[in-house]
Amino acid sequence: MRDDVVVSGIGAICSLGEGRDRILDAMLRDEVAIDDAPGIEGVFVPTGPDEATPVVRAAQAREAAPGVGDGGDRAERLLRRAVGAALAESGWSVAGLVEARSRGLRVETVFGTTLGGMRRLGAALRHDRDEDYARSTTATVTVDALLGTGLPLGGSTVSAACASGVSAVSLAATSLLLDETDLAIAVAYDPISEFAYAGFHCLRLVAAGPLRPFTREREGMRVGEGYGVFVLERADDAARRAATPLLRVLGWGGASDAHHLTQPVPSGEGAATAVEQALARVPEADRRVDLIAAHATSTPANDAAEYAAMDRVWGDRLVDTPVVALKSRIGHTLGAAGAVELAVMTAAMERGRVPGTANAEVDRESFAALDLTTSPRTCAIQRGVVVSLGFGGADAAVMVESPRVDRPLDVAPLSIETDPVAIVGVGVLAPDASAAPTDHRSFHLAPDALDG
Repeated sequence: MRDDVVVSGIGAICSLGEGRDRILDAMLRDEVAIDDAPGIEGVFVPTGPDEATPVVRAAQAREAAPGVGDGGDRAERLLRRAVGAALAESGWSVAGLVEARSRGLRVETVFGTTLGGMRRLGAALRHDRDEDYARSTTATVTVDALLGTGLPLGGSTVSAACASGVSAVSLAATSLLLDETDLAIAVAYDPISEFAYAGFHCLRLVAAGPLRPFTREREGMRVGEGYGVFVLERADDAARRAATPLLRVLGWGGASDAHHLTQPVPSGEGAATAVEQALARVPEADRRVDLIAAHATSTPANDAAEYAAMDRVWGDRLVDTPVVALKSRIGHTLGAAGAVELAVMTAAMERGRVPGTANAEVDRESFAALDLTTSPRTCAIQRGVVVSLGFGGADAAVMVESPRVDRPLDVAPLSIETDPVAIVGVGVLAPDASAAPTDHRSFHLAPDALDG
């Protein structure tokens, strides 16, 4: 078996549209979709009869008209659309998945998110409804999103701050190469939310004006909303069912700065480590890439640390490597950021077109070797890297290759060394059952939600 993982289907939704081609087309038309965001809940509640409804600018996805059965909050609704689009492109129908699973096909779903069911929790705190409390967990969002898809209801969830999306893709690829599953679905999402907006606003990271990555005037980010879904398979398995590969995943990496709760380490050491791991399976002579999708939050500390990381990894090659900063157009989609950006990179590979970064004139004193795309470019993109950097120093990167390359790269076999793990102690803390209130209520999932 070849030590290869390919992507056979992609679903993507953000403020610029639904589907990677539509999103790329909007970017090539120089569109920026950071506007009024009525989907942010609590901040739109006036505190008095004479107070105007406040307006918050963010990058909210525009929902299509809900279909029959499209209940739930926006996270569940939009996730369901993205999952369906990815499965359809990969050639998997609901009936086909159910039948294949009955014959022993092992399917794993890996979710990446920072907020999970946080919108439900906000509603619960405002209205004190049991159903909202019960549905505030990530698991309930997962079940709702997967109902009716043919996929098993459940899976694993990684929450690595804004590196969650790339981390989910990485874990899905690892599971395939370790032969732990036969089909892996990486699902990254974060809805527009008052919690995210309020958190970044309290940290004084929300920009007053346009997002200006890698410029002297950069002042902060804007909260966005995104959903990115990838169907991953071993290359041989995809070939056997005549699936068309959209990407080949060459390598991935992760690291932790362990530097500060919100600030990246200025040297970019953690980010550089993640990128170096993503490149590690590729021979040294072939580690040049044609495009870097930078995390580029437009905050002073992040952009400086990320540039230090890129300079550390690519050195003299960096000046000739195009870099795009997509958050300048779609805001910061948090846990979905790397996934949505990977979807756009796929479209750029397919079309040979790279969008420009909005509102950016590079600060050459600080970023001397940065080749930031400030207008659309026509160029062949055979290989690219997506970088995602999260709060707490959570760093992740993934390297991908177009299936239409002149010469596919050889990659080293995946090597993971593990030590035995032993549980040497257990502690349990639980409320005293005898003190429980007698008038308690509970919420239960419908019986058909317990089986895929």
